[in-house]
Amino acid sequence: EEGNAYIAINRDGFRGPRRSRKKPKNVFRVALLGDSFTEAQQLPYEQTFGAVIERELARCSALSGRKVEVLNFGVDSYGTAQELLTLREQALAFAPDMVVVAVFIGNDVRNNSVDLEGDKCRPFFDERDGRLVPVGPFTESPRFKLSCMARFLSRYSQVLNLLGEAKSRLRETLRHHAASGASAVAKPTSTNFQPESAPQKPALRPATAP
Repeated sequence: EEGNAYIAINRDGFRGPRRSRKKPKNVFRVALLGDSFTEAQQLPYEQTFGAVIERELARCSALSGRKVEVLNFGVDSYGTAQELLTLREQALAFAPDMVVVAVFIGNDVRNNSVDLEGDKCRPFFDERDGRLVPVGPFTESPRFKLSCMARFLSRYSQVLNLLGEAKSRLRETLRHHAASGASAVAKPTSTNFQPESAPQKPALRPATAP
């Protein structure tokens, strides 16, 4: 059922069965790059389109006599800049015969623009003299990159989650004490003050005849 799946991650950090880095003989390898549609956490691995491609290619007459392996390098929320880095630093080590990049135009174009993308915790590239040059705060600001790493780790580290919860509770306690102290200072003290009565005019006596 879609939305309810058991996720297994191999030793290289991706979905799918474990693959040796050295490609065996008579194997046709496909490196599949993409985002959440490719990783497909909502489905059992056998139902992801990478697994379906592997089964379909195994019946292809052009590949007769060769075993097909489709390696799924998809990662949720990745843009094509991150997929390029994944290709360079990880996928090419498996010597793929074909590289397929799954593009989602709904956000992949935006993900590549440091001006359009709201979440700057990702690498960006700019084309300069025919070369891709890393740009953006994630690359140029070590402090910003560290904050991004802390945000990422907080999603998966129970220790950081506990520290964050303790910090929030401490902040709330201090705020409560500060508010209580301010309320005590501002509270007026009761007195027995009574307003002074207006002075009484002297009574007029009727004049007497001499």
